[in-house]
Amino acid sequence: MVRSLVALVSFAALTAACSDQPAPGAQASASASASAAPAPTAPAAPRALPDDLPLEPLREALACPKVEPDKAKGLCRVLTLAGTCKAWSGLAQSGEGRYLGRAYTVAGPKREERLVIVRTRTVPLVEVGPGELNAKLAISLVPKDDPQAGNAERAIKAYERFDVPPKANPAVAWVKAYESFEDVPAMRTTTGKVLVLDAEHAMLCEGDNQRLFLVHPAGPTGKKGDGVYAELWPVSW
Repeated sequence: MVRSLVALVSFAALTAACSDQPAPGAQASASASASAAPAPTAPAAPRALPDDLPLEPLREALACPKVEPDKAKGLCRVLTLAGTCKAWSGLAQSGEGRYLGRAYTVAGPKREERLVIVRTRTVPLVEVGPGELNAKLAISLVPKDDPQAGNAERAIKAYERFDVPPKANPAVAWVKAYESFEDVPAMRTTTGKVLVLDAEHAMLCEGDNQRLFLVHPAGPTGKKGDGVYAELWPVSW
């Protein structure tokens, strides 16, 4: 009787031990799952802040005289004031800002005055790269034959007097409705100015009365000094 009881207990212990072992298929599945788990990805390294665009070589190439800012004229005025302007956030309080101004374009020996509009538009962080502003910027030279060019020129003359265009001038509404833009990313420079990351970089900085100064060295001839230089005033922000 005792011998039968001992045998029964031994059989039960053996059965329990066998039941604790994982099935071969389950063990292989667990091992495969562990090996297939993706390795954690490291966060993207922040980009170093770029330097400001050098202005002195442009002044020399364009034969700009070394005078006080209030005595400089045309594109040389823009380059002179761009050398003294301050940092700009690149963002608009409303989420979208628009600036209207007069641009001076240089392409080899050819120089022209054009109307220009700059837009800044806030975007989610997921839409920008490491170190970039959470905004997209666009620079648009207005076609010379635009029907509103005359009204825009009159509005600029009012801004130049640090005045506002009369309500009867439709240029403000035209700027707010303007849609010929191509958005590009931007970064702040080491001094807080804004570098527009176009194929040929442009730099924007802020003067007094919320004016912006644009320096965009680029042009079809490849000659140093080619580009777009502009002074702009806020229309909406």
